[in-house]
Amino acid sequence: MAFAAPLLSEGGVQGWWIPKFLADAHPSIVTVQEALKHPELFAPEEAGGVPAVFNCPEGWACRVSTENLFRALDGSANGFELVEAASGEALDASIARAFEETQGWLGYYWAPTALLGEYDMVKLSFGVEFSKQEWDRCTIIPECADPKLNAYPVSAVYTLVSGAFVESYPELMTYFNNRSWGNGTVSEVLAWMSTNNAGNEAGARHFLENYPDVWKAWLSEDVAVRVEQAI
Repeated sequence: MAFAAPLLSEGGVQGWWIPKFLADAHPSIVTVQEALKHPELFAPEEAGGVPAVFNCPEGWACRVSTENLFRALDGSANGFELVEAASGEALDASIARAFEETQGWLGYYWAPTALLGEYDMVKLSFGVEFSKQEWDRCTIIPECADPKLNAYPVSAVYTLVSGAFVESYPELMTYFNNRSWGNGTVSEVLAWMSTNNAGNEAGARHFLENYPDVWKAWLSEDVAVRVEQAI
């Protein structure tokens, strides 16, 4: 087997996010620590007006990591409560509501997703590098006694190709070795598919029609011309 280009140029990312409109209004908030200094900005009505960090539903791995990081950051000392979403749909709804009502929101999410293609969010830094040792020791261990500050890992996402394919189709391998796109683009396409109840083929056509600057970089000039003519 052989690895082609990273399918997601930024990898699959996760972390704590805030709405971009809030980040624009408060440019000093670029870290989770700085966000926790401003509880007055993150007290949505659905949390009873209490400063909240939204967590994943029970049964999700991110529920454990978010809880441990909340304790490592001593979020409660700044007046925050960890609010567990009842479901994935409820977590999405809390973000949608924050945008509809222009309220602050702070909590766990990941990319690429359709929701982040619809709502512009900013991922905050934890101010430290990811430590796999600490991640395995405590960050993902339920009720770990002494959680330490950590960052979330980035998931590498590659196209994997069999050795026989590599040898038999060198021109296609040139394409696979170039094919890589950003999370923002993927999220936007997923959001369009969700809004329009579109399947994979319709989503692919939408991508080809609306993101030529992305896919033309994957192809030779003559092939890109033929694709454009076929759309």
